[in-house]
Amino acid sequence: MMNTMNDNNELESPFTWDIPEQNQHQSDWMVTKPAERLSCMVDDPGFKWCRYGKLLVLMYEHTVRQEKDKAMEYTNQCEAVLSDPVNQSDLFYQSIEKALWHVFLATKLKISEGNSNKKHVQSIISQITPISQMNSVEKAGMLGIKTMTVMAYGPQIGGTMLDTIREAIRLCPTEPEWHHVEGRILKRLRGTKDVFNTNREPIIKAFQTAYNINPKNASYVITYAEELQKDGHNKRLAYNEYHEYWRKVMDLYDAALRLRPECPYHLVLVAAGYTEAPKEYKDAKESKDLLLKAEKKADKYYLLLQALGNTYQNEDGTIDNLTKASEYLEKASNKGSYHANFSYIKVQLILTNKQFNPIPILERARDDYYDEDRKAECIIQMGCYHLFINKDLDSAIGYFAEVLDKYPHVKFIKEFKPIYIERKRPISLLHLIHSSIFVRQTENPFLLSPEQKSKRNQLLTKVYHLEPQLKNQPGSSRYQQWIEKFCKKDADPKTKSVKCKANPNKGNSGEAKTMESNTMKGTESKENPTKGGSLRYRGKNDRAEHFEWLSKTHKYKSNPIYCKNKRYTGWNNDQYLQDQGYVMNAEENSQQCDNQDNATSQNWRDRSNGKQQNSKPHSFIKQHAKYLPTRNGADNRYAKKLEKESKWKKQHEERQPESEEIIDTFNIALNINPVRNQDEKQIYLRTKSSNTQGSNAANWRKREVNQTNQDEQRKQNIVVTNALYVVDTIDRGENSEKEKKTKGPKRERKRKMVVEDTGEQDEELVDFIE
Repeated sequence: MMNTMNDNNELESPFTWDIPEQNQHQSDWMVTKPAERLSCMVDDPGFKWCRYGKLLVLMYEHTVRQEKDKAMEYTNQCEAVLSDPVNQSDLFYQSIEKALWHVFLATKLKISEGNSNKKHVQSIISQITPISQMNSVEKAGMLGIKTMTVMAYGPQIGGTMLDTIREAIRLCPTEPEWHHVEGRILKRLRGTKDVFNTNREPIIKAFQTAYNINPKNASYVITYAEELQKDGHNKRLAYNEYHEYWRKVMDLYDAALRLRPECPYHLVLVAAGYTEAPKEYKDAKESKDLLLKAEKKADKYYLLLQALGNTYQNEDGTIDNLTKASEYLEKASNKGSYHANFSYIKVQLILTNKQFNPIPILERARDDYYDEDRKAECIIQMGCYHLFINKDLDSAIGYFAEVLDKYPHVKFIKEFKPIYIERKRPISLLHLIHSSIFVRQTENPFLLSPEQKSKRNQLLTKVYHLEPQLKNQPGSSRYQQWIEKFCKKDADPKTKSVKCKANPNKGNSGEAKTMESNTMKGTESKENPTKGGSLRYRGKNDRAEHFEWLSKTHKYKSNPIYCKNKRYTGWNNDQYLQDQGYVMNAEENSQQCDNQDNATSQNWRDRSNGKQQNSKPHSFIKQHAKYLPTRNGADNRYAKKLEKESKWKKQHEERQPESEEIIDTFNIALNINPVRNQDEKQIYLRTKSSNTQGSNAANWRKREVNQTNQDEQRKQNIVVTNALYVVDTIDRGENSEKEKKTKGPKRERKRKMVVEDTGEQDEELVDFIE
């Protein structure tokens, strides 16, 4: 009976699913990773679907390794999962029960080959339900089990199962698990073939269908939230739509956390969602707490170790946090996390000031993973290490040639991101090779040996075969600038400064504790001494020249040392200037401030007269006056204020009549209109004695409009207007000399029509002191 079933292809198991032989047991990670996942898995209250799939893989792997004792151990565990009484209340288990037992018994039968007990073999065969006797839902279950098992062998092999799972969806469109598996396959295909494609609609649709059918499953909720979150970063939404969208995403993460609050796998995913959210919804503290909670339950889970490493790496730049990040990422790398290798290399390059050699780690990752894309990426990163760090083009050419020979059609040839430099957008390996060789040949074409020229020409031939339009082109200017910046042997490498934990600028001994590159104390460029990196990475001998260069950078309209917003707090204190070597004693500083103050008033008087400004003062940063550059265009608001005050002082000095003259002026007005102007004289006397403001001036203005005698009004207005103008001028001069003045109501500026003797009308600005 067994032979008949084999001939008719009635038995379905991992041994009949055409898993490529060269990929079956190339490394131990196909045994260690499922085993570690089982150790930290918190099962659903119903059927343990994920545990069943992991046990099936372990049964197969230990059998092909001739480890039958281990295989039988996992066989017994898998049988216990299928025999659990809880399964009888699970609808998913009941719908595909025959398919689950079919695959398990067929695998167990393969493990029992060579057993002399024929009755035992016959009992296994008798329990297997042939596929021909299954309904459409159970046949869909067979296809789903096959897809889930093959997906465990990596994205490249798992991507071939897309048609299989879609056939299962056609047979049973109401099962959410098959829609969920379809979304996972589409996600993997995008990651292996089109990783920089921003169109996620097919993936979102698959996960959304699974979520809509069963919103109580934490896995469906969290995968749907992940895709919405990644897609949301590429959307341009209005204000209300933006917040509505992200509230929905964060609600999904909260729902998943409520459904599975103890599962380390789901805790890691929810923590990642809290970290990658926009700043309005990001919760880094809660994310870290969730990861630490998961660490207590599964301290060997590679995804958890990688997440903790990334958390400490991104938290800040202190040595302690980077050291912790390095430890977690190294553990995750040893546990089989592919991306943890690259993160570990980045951290080590920062800690060791780019003295770390990543080649052994990349070689191990290349040998452990059998996907062509990952092998090719590891080799490309080796070549980039020699190109960007060692400045060795010949060694880099060897690795690039290996990639083009073995993997000419992988995605990373067209788009990849070097881990040694900061890049937000991917670059093309073919363009990089073409531009690198072109620039180096133009620099020293006569210093190359015939062997070097031959290797470079052979590599260019391969590049032109894959990218014909590059032939006979000088190379992209963007890549040439890159190569001139990063790949020159005499270029000074830029590295991030690593701050101490207690104080980023000052240590316990009073000196700055930083790990920085030697370029902090480097010399200036001969071609352009003001051209270079940021303030923290470049040393300047001339302070004025240094800040002159800094003021020309595109980020700052004015010198950041006296920026008001305090955004870069490390640049706004004396300690930073001392750390940079800009130190002066107290006497020198005081003398310099006095000189600056003396020059300030004269410079702004010159500016009001149209002359050139020679210094750049600022009111609240006089302690740094020695370091300020000589440049025009200071704070406009401060300049206008000083200019206005200088005009008032000048007018006060030129015209300051005595009080008797003003009283005589009012006496002249009394001859014209004794009743009315007597009130105005009293107003002036009260104002002069108490320096307060009243409301009589406003009442006077109302009465003036109702005057019937236009001739007398015209003469009177001219005299009174001149008197009030003089009063206002003197009052301003007296107040400007006072150091402090109590605040009073604001002056009301009005326009008054003054009628001349000629009968024409003219507008004159009059300030009334009320």
